Amino acid sequence: MRKYEVILVKGGIDSHGDVWTVEALEASAQIFNAQYTPVGVEHDIRHPPVGRVIEARVVCTDSGVHELRGTLTLWDEADTEESLSGDGRAVAIGEPPGAPFAVLYDRAWEGTEDLAFITDLARLVDGAPKFVIKKAVDPIGTLVIVAGAFAVGALAKSFFGELGKDLYNALKAKLRDYFARSQVRGRRLIFTLYVGPDQRLTEVQVIIDNVGPQAIEAFLSSGLQAVDETVAAILARPNDIARIALEYQESRIHVLYTMRRDGVPSPRPTIPHDTAMAKGLSVAGTPQYMGRRSRGG
Repeated sequence: MRKYEVILVKGGIDSHGDVWTVEALEASAQIFNAQYTPVGVEHDIRHPPVGRVIEARVVCTDSGVHELRGTLTLWDEADTEESLSGDGRAVAIGEPPGAPFAVLYDRAWEGTEDLAFITDLARLVDGAPKFVIKKAVDPIGTLVIVAGAFAVGALAKSFFGELGKDLYNALKAKLRDYFARSQVRGRRLIFTLYVGPDQRLTEVQVIIDNVGPQAIEAFLSSGLQAVDETVAAILARPNDIARIALEYQESRIHVLYTMRRDGVPSPRPTIPHDTAMAKGLSVAGTPQYMGRRSRGG
């Protein structure tokens, strides 16, 4: 693995209007140091991690600006199983919601009509949508429906059972009607589903790009069963899997990659040494539910 020293966050107000205090930087450093954080590309979950953050620290520069600096390791063709296994830390995944489902969104959905739809969607379960911060230059607008935890091999049945007929139909109708609008074509819908025992959950990400009403109808009618079968087959293998990334396209499920609890994906991509720092690398400083427009008060 190759190591790189990078600036993860600079203190003060960033380009998205988020305020990073010294306390917030120090809290982020603690999170990075307690776990492995995958290094992705432009926050696009379709691509497997290209490395992981192994250490972070807060530094005060000569000009008095505080920075959160980190050490990244990027996968290399010369890596061995011994070098990849790490020091025993694990990646952090999200948590199942305390309701039949939860709704997450990013800044691409902050238009008035978009927010009204998202708020209405979350109210189906008496909840509120949660904002997810992405620091990518041009992130893909993503709406996430989170549900679980479900037993392996019973995901589809448990999903329908958790929602019930009326809530299931209401969720499907709202998603189908909204994504029928031409203005929202090109956005991404993700179903994040948690399976397995509470002590060892696996996060399943089902990605639907260029969402339309037909895709939503097909996925919720029969696609979940295909997800169930695919996930059960993957988890039957002797690997400790933290995440499974799937793509739903043309009524079929495709496996994009799996990721072990130490952050190592399969397949494992490598980036040429001379272009590694020009690839729009991205990290997530906290688990899935991130705060809204404020860091440390």
